[in-house]
Amino acid sequence: MSKKLKILHIGNIAGNAYLNAKFLRGQGLVVDVISHDYSDLISSPEWFDARTQEKDVSEILKTGNTKNIDLKFKRPSWYISGSLEEISKKYGYSYIFSVLLIQKNFANHFFKKRVGNLNYLWLKICQRFNPYWQIMSIKEYHYYQSLIKKFSKFFPERSDQLTIQDIIPYTNAVRAFKHIFEKYNLVQAYATEPIYTLLANKRPYIAYEHGTIRDLPFEDSAQGRLTALAYRMADFVLITNPDNIRAAKKLNLKKFNSIPHPITEKWVKEKIKMPKDKSFNLFCPSRHDWDMKNTHYFIHAFAKILKKTKKPVTLILVKWGSNIKKSQSLIKKLGIEKHVKWIELTPKNLYFQNIARSNVVLDQVYWVGMGGIVPEAMLFGKPVLVSYDAKLCQWMFPDPPPVLSVFTIDDIYKTIVDLLEKPKKAKEIGKEGQKWFNKYHSKKIIVKKHLEIYKKLLKGI
Repeated sequence: MSKKLKILHIGNIAGNAYLNAKFLRGQGLVVDVISHDYSDLISSPEWFDARTQEKDVSEILKTGNTKNIDLKFKRPSWYISGSLEEISKKYGYSYIFSVLLIQKNFANHFFKKRVGNLNYLWLKICQRFNPYWQIMSIKEYHYYQSLIKKFSKFFPERSDQLTIQDIIPYTNAVRAFKHIFEKYNLVQAYATEPIYTLLANKRPYIAYEHGTIRDLPFEDSAQGRLTALAYRMADFVLITNPDNIRAAKKLNLKKFNSIPHPITEKWVKEKIKMPKDKSFNLFCPSRHDWDMKNTHYFIHAFAKILKKTKKPVTLILVKWGSNIKKSQSLIKKLGIEKHVKWIELTPKNLYFQNIARSNVVLDQVYWVGMGGIVPEAMLFGKPVLVSYDAKLCQWMFPDPPPVLSVFTIDDIYKTIVDLLEKPKKAKEIGKEGQKWFNKYHSKKIIVKKHLEIYKKLLKGI
């Protein structure tokens, strides 16, 4: 591919845009990342690539930044973050720009002073061809009307049809993005960011979902409707969660393919000191959001395991999610506090140390696919428990990953007891996981898939 091509990745939830861009820049492509109006620490470049110390974690989480800590890490110049107003200025655009002021001032000043009574006639003409002339140009109005018709055509069965009122709140930001997008040959937009590429009429654009289309496009909301249309009209869609093949079919997507979640591999070669205790460690890094992850299933199963075995077993949980207090109360109620260890949410270098020190990793028991935890565990050769439907996910991974699929508390209990009694089995599953990761989920696979799609979309440019 020509090095003259410029590609933009916009939106950086879970650090996916940052990691994908970094992988692609390693192949010589010119790829920038914009993360606007979003300052989640766990998506920042520092979270993935800085070498943090355990003593620094509480300070990082407390302040939400790393400014006062020497991480020996500098953000790359191609990663552009901040408010949209700040970012647009860097691209030479004044974000605070109102069509209302231009058109209203023109009408009031020019016609009122020079033509007098024709001022009223001018307003009527504007309203006839563009009822929203005060907040959008006639060109914008007609384009948005065409999108409303497209929504009706693509989703005629929906009672919640797209309206101009859904679009109006986006118009100011879309003008800024339109100016920015003109600098690039292709835009890869993550999560709900394809709304901006659609409204800015940028072509070609790729819509990249990481759980986005599971429920959101079907919501009765402006964001839901625009997300549905943005993915339906994308030049290509990349799907990271295999179970979302159902959503892809429901949206009737025409051009889509699977792509693995990007996983940083830089810490796998670190020499990690193993704990001296002989406890069998179960590491559960999933969020404590019971309705989305069913993290409490592992707590209930762990209580049953402690009654079954005399071997020392420890459940390691992360202080992350909206139901932490509920989990803590449940642990207390079950009387298993002394067997549970709570740790802070940590940057990746420390997070991978906890994976390396564990015997088994526990993901989620809710949706039947996999996110980032499963491949991270397999990268380090650890068996991982997750609810996984191999048949549903076969379109993405023809050879199913060697995960331990669980759907109930009893499933979790039986699976872990089996691993406790057969430690060699756990190691064998871990080794198989490493082989599978290298074949289906590595950085090389992610880069290869991106390049194949880019070549098709940018052919002739």
